[in-house]
Amino acid sequence: MFKYPTDECPVTMGAGLRYLNGLNILVIMYKLKQKPDDFLVEEVIDYPLAESGKYHVYKLWKKGYSTIDAVRLISAKLNVREIGYAGLKDKNAITVQFVSILGGRELDEEYDFDNIKLNLVGFRSERLFPGCLKGNKFKIVIRNIDENLAGDIKKIERMVNYFGEQRFSNKNVDIGRSIIKGDYAVAVELINEINQLDLSKQDALGTLNRYDKSLLRLYLHAYQSFLWNKCVDLYLDDDSNDKNFNMPMIGFGIDSNEYIDKVLGDENVGIRDFILRKLQGMGLEGGDRAVFVNVEDLNVSDLEDDELNSGMKKCTVSFTLPKGSYATEYIKQIM
Repeated sequence: MFKYPTDECPVTMGAGLRYLNGLNILVIMYKLKQKPDDFLVEEVIDYPLAESGKYHVYKLWKKGYSTIDAVRLISAKLNVREIGYAGLKDKNAITVQFVSILGGRELDEEYDFDNIKLNLVGFRSERLFPGCLKGNKFKIVIRNIDENLAGDIKKIERMVNYFGEQRFSNKNVDIGRSIIKGDYAVAVELINEINQLDLSKQDALGTLNRYDKSLLRLYLHAYQSFLWNKCVDLYLDDDSNDKNFNMPMIGFGIDSNEYIDKVLGDENVGIRDFILRKLQGMGLEGGDRAVFVNVEDLNVSDLEDDELNSGMKKCTVSFTLPKGSYATEYIKQIM
């Protein structure tokens, strides 16, 4: 899967090998996100709301903003500092999620900024955090479908739980790898490159310790996710393996296995490298992630004419995934 830029929205294209006229040819099989409203996601929460509490909980509707960018804008507009959220949502979609804001009676029940809307839904005594999220509902338009290949669309209700490409983004994995390996100057150079900054490489470690911690974690988690996908690739190559297996996320405190050992060996890093003693508060802890997850509330519409791609078809797929699972990966697998 790869992205192709347009004026309206970065389009994600799914490509695959097709056997045509005696040759394996790489063909574009579908397109996602040709329009922002082609990709809708709404959080399913797993926490109670109260009628009072020191944290206001808002339903956040946004378009054209990442969660981090939206939080920064809200913080500046409302002059508030402590904003919690249960999950990170993509920029190139219409998304509905929940945020908690520490504040008193001066906060209003609703706000309407540029492509950001907030509606008060309740209160909590604690801020929101990723553990509050149960899952996400998706409604996605798949475009540019060849009607002759439409029979290959699979209605699968159990998916390989790969991390999606938006987890990795541009250079995020490379930055995370450099930090884990202690190549701090390389990490700063890459951060400068993708963000058009001029951070000092002379004291690269000091620069990273002063840098935005949430962005550093994003780079580290990108690398951790990349490694997990590699481990799962190896695991799935063995048909005899248990399909209910949880593959550890590589980090300190985990029990290694043959797949982790192979991937770490290829990367020339060790588990102890994830402790990150030189970076304040930035250790990368391990954990478990299911190799397979169930897909619920699945519905695949009939094919329709695709008004954006002449002679091609489109369909709409809706489904619910557990938290941390990627809709783009599900679409890739059903296609």
